[in-house]
Amino acid sequence: MQYIFWYDWVLTFLLIGVVGIWTHYFVQKHAEQSLIQQYFRKGLFIKILASIAFACYHAYIYGGGDTFGYYTMAKDIVQHSKNHYGQLLNIVFQPLEWNYDYLNSIGSGQDDLYIRSESNFFQVRLATLLLLFTFKSYLVTGILFSLISYWGIWKGFIAFDKIFPGQQNLLAISFLFFPTVVFWGSGLGKDSLALGAICAFMAAVISVFITKEKRGRNALLILLMGCALLIIKSYIILALIPALSISLALLYIKNRKRTISKILLTPVVLLALYLAGFFFVEYVNRNFEDFSAENLADRIVTSNLNLQAEAGSAFDLGIRPENIGGLSDLAAFFPKAVVASCFRPWIWEAKNPAMLLSAMEGFFLLLVGIVLLIKGKIFKTFRIIFSDPLLICFLLYGFVFLGLVGLSTSNFGTLVRYKLPCMPFVLMLFLITYKRLGKNQRHEQLD
Repeated sequence: MQYIFWYDWVLTFLLIGVVGIWTHYFVQKHAEQSLIQQYFRKGLFIKILASIAFACYHAYIYGGGDTFGYYTMAKDIVQHSKNHYGQLLNIVFQPLEWNYDYLNSIGSGQDDLYIRSESNFFQVRLATLLLLFTFKSYLVTGILFSLISYWGIWKGFIAFDKIFPGQQNLLAISFLFFPTVVFWGSGLGKDSLALGAICAFMAAVISVFITKEKRGRNALLILLMGCALLIIKSYIILALIPALSISLALLYIKNRKRTISKILLTPVVLLALYLAGFFFVEYVNRNFEDFSAENLADRIVTSNLNLQAEAGSAFDLGIRPENIGGLSDLAAFFPKAVVASCFRPWIWEAKNPAMLLSAMEGFFLLLVGIVLLIKGKIFKTFRIIFSDPLLICFLLYGFVFLGLVGLSTSNFGTLVRYKLPCMPFVLMLFLITYKRLGKNQRHEQLD
C-alpha cells in the first residue's frame, strides 16, 4: 500500500516554509539567548529532515511498520466519522473502552492491534486530531509528531544547560544531533512521543527541584508528562523514578551548608528512600501486572524468544525458559544485557544500513567508555560520577533501563528503538564525565 503521494511533498514544502518563517522570527525575538541562536534552528530542521527520512525508510526500504498502522487507523476514524464531529471528539478524548465497539466496527483486522490498548491508541488519538488539519497527509502528520517531540527535547536541552553550564556542545550531541536519537525519535510513532515526553519530564523536574523556576507550571508539566509516559511506555517512568528519587535525595543532602545537618539528615533520607522504595514496589505489583516480580521474568523470557524468531537481526544472550524460574535467575544475564543495549550490534553484526549506523554509534560509546576507564584508572572516573547526584541518576537509570531492555529484546531492530528514551542521558553521562576527567587531569598537571 502506498502512503506517500505527490501532494504529500507539496504540503511538506509548504509546512517547511511556514516553520522556517516562524523560526526566523522566533530566533530574532530571542537574539540575546545564545542557545537559541546557535542550536534551535539547526536542531529543528535536522528533526524535520529526520522525520522525512523516517517516513521514506519505512515506506520505500522497510516496507511497513507500526507507523503506518497508527496512520491507517486514524485515517479510518476520520473517514468514518466525517460530519460527526461529536463522535470524533469522543474517540479522541474519551477512554478507549467507551468507544471500543465503534472502533472495532470501522477498523480492518490489521488495525485491531492499535485499539487493544491505550498504549497503542494514544498515537492514534493524536494522529486523528492532526489529520483534521493536514489533509490526511501521512508525511505532514509525521513532521508534526516530530515537532511535538522536538518541543520536549528542546526543553530538556535548555534545562540541562543550566545544570551543566559551558557544556552546550556535549548536550547538543546528546539531545539534538546524535543520529539514532534524531532518526528513531522522529516521525509518526510511539518512540518520538516517548522521547519528547521523557525530556520534558526531566526538564520540569529540574525546574521544580533544582533551579526552582515557575514551580507551579512545571509541577503541572511533571504530572502531564508522567501520565503520558505511563500510557505510552510505562516502563520508562517506572525505571526512572527510583534513580531520580535517589539523585534528588543526594542533591538535597549535598546542598545543606552545615556538616552537622548533612550528618543528621543522611539516615533520615535513607530511611525515607527505603520506605518510598517499598511502597513503590507494592504500587507496581498492584497496578502494573506485567512488571510485577511474579510476571516480569515470564514476560522477559517470552518476549526474548519471540523476538529471536525474527530472522536477520536476532541475537542470543543464552536465556532459556527451562533455566529461568524467577527474576533472580536472570541476574547472571543482566551485565550482558546492559552491554548489548549500550554497545551492540558490533560492526560485524550489522546487516543493513540502519543496523550499521547503530553499530557505529555503539562502537563510539565503547571507545569513550574504554578511554574513561583507562584514563581515569577506574577510580577517578567513578569518583567524578559519584560526586554529582545527576550523573548518579543517569548511571542508575541507564543501568536498570538498558539491562531490562536488553533482557527482553533479543532483536537488534527492536533494541535500537526500545533503548531510545535512555540514550540522551547515557550520552550525557559518558561525555560530561569524559570532559570533567580531562579537566581534572589538567588541573593536576598544573599543580
